[in-house]
Amino acid sequence: MRKMVQKIRKLIRKSLKQRGAVKSVFSNFLLVVSLGLVSCWPSVRSVSGEDLTLLADDDLRASFTNITEQEWLDIDDRLSIEELGEGEHKKFLYKLLAQLERIPQANLQENQLENWSKGGIQAQPVLLRAKGCKIQGKAVRIEKIELGESEKSFYLLNHYYRLRVEEENGADVLLYLRELPDDWNVSELASGAVTLQEPVEVDAVFYRQASYGVGSETIETEEGDHKVVSDESDKSKPLFLFVGKRLAWYPNMNREPFHLDDSLLLLGQKKFDVSLFDGVRKNQNGRLSSEERACFFELLERANELANVEERVPQIEFRTLYEEHRGAHGKEFEIAGVVRRVTKVAVEEETLQEKLGKAYYQIDLFMELGDLQVVLDREKELVYRRRYPVTVCLRELPEGLSVGENLSVDLKVRGFYYRWWAYPAPFVSRVSEDRLAVSPLFIGSSAELVEYQETSFWYLEILFGILFLAIITGVCYSLWKSSKKSFEREDFQQNDFQEPHE
Repeated sequence: MRKMVQKIRKLIRKSLKQRGAVKSVFSNFLLVVSLGLVSCWPSVRSVSGEDLTLLADDDLRASFTNITEQEWLDIDDRLSIEELGEGEHKKFLYKLLAQLERIPQANLQENQLENWSKGGIQAQPVLLRAKGCKIQGKAVRIEKIELGESEKSFYLLNHYYRLRVEEENGADVLLYLRELPDDWNVSELASGAVTLQEPVEVDAVFYRQASYGVGSETIETEEGDHKVVSDESDKSKPLFLFVGKRLAWYPNMNREPFHLDDSLLLLGQKKFDVSLFDGVRKNQNGRLSSEERACFFELLERANELANVEERVPQIEFRTLYEEHRGAHGKEFEIAGVVRRVTKVAVEEETLQEKLGKAYYQIDLFMELGDLQVVLDREKELVYRRRYPVTVCLRELPEGLSVGENLSVDLKVRGFYYRWWAYPAPFVSRVSEDRLAVSPLFIGSSAELVEYQETSFWYLEILFGILFLAIITGVCYSLWKSSKKSFEREDFQQNDFQEPHE
């Protein structure tokens, strides 16, 4: 900072040596202003109380191409929520939401202020305008707001959601969203606001500060009491407004109006965003898509951590998996089968390498079908009779299993059901090159080889030995008896036909 100040002072001295130039006067004025701004810089940081990056070129204004710099400068942070629902203020919000759809999620996470404070924003809202922030807290109220017919066609936006969040740092946040998790699209939203108590997180953009209006809101807390914003003193209470793209949801128990499977609640308790499965459900029976890559790689990265090792998980058969798979996303199972192939899959992206390492493993596991047959095309003999392929992805292979083909290894895997997915396989591609195989995909948390020990039935061996000896003895005795009778008969015949002595 001192070096910057010294540099500006040198430039001022140099410009003062120039004689009577208007340019010099103007440049001196600009340099003095610059020096004043620089000298004020430390006080801005001390007011915020946080290690915030306040450089203007770190914000996301350039990403909102439909909003001019003057519109950003015209924002008045003293207005109330009621006043923001009118005129140009409302149009400004619509522009933000319309443009937000085109901004990649990664851009919202760049230069993000994770530990932002309400004191920092309240002191300098202008400097934090259009900054990316991570909102973490509890969603307590949500409202669906419809646009007018002319506005829908102009902004290509039918509705948006206004979510009230109690931030972990104590700030009161109003979050404007275009989308919700699929399980949040409940019928109650059609009739107005819904009270919630859901842990959430979202990458958002701060765009303004506002205040509550008198009597603007009634909130039901988790304990059942009510907080009513109704007196004049609350009107000046700060409220921080953000726009966000997608909401991460960490449910830890079933509360109205949601009814989730226990397996998803277990994932939510361990800070896994269960709304990531929304993209997975949409691509059922298809190839892996970019829409679901976040879910796939996070589940693969955290499989060991997310596994419910304290409880025994059910071993699932193929028939049950086939019949009940639609509601089983994220459920933990144990499966068993014969390994035919193990492939090492390289991880190319550096960000993923930091989480997963340089590779993970894909296992082709064949599960027993029992009396079931899976017929893909009977005329072309695409029929699975004894076993059906299942794909398992693991970060590490168990001891005794290595990469290779034409294997025959019995394996037991514990992991999370992901979905049925499509992939190229020789068995089906021999009919058509474009045809893909479809199999259940699991993200494994652990695996172990199954070694079958031969059971020793020693008593049966002794019994069969005795029986064999008895049979041999019986045969020998029969032969001996038969031979003795033959000799006796021969002697008798010789005596009968012996010539008499004279």
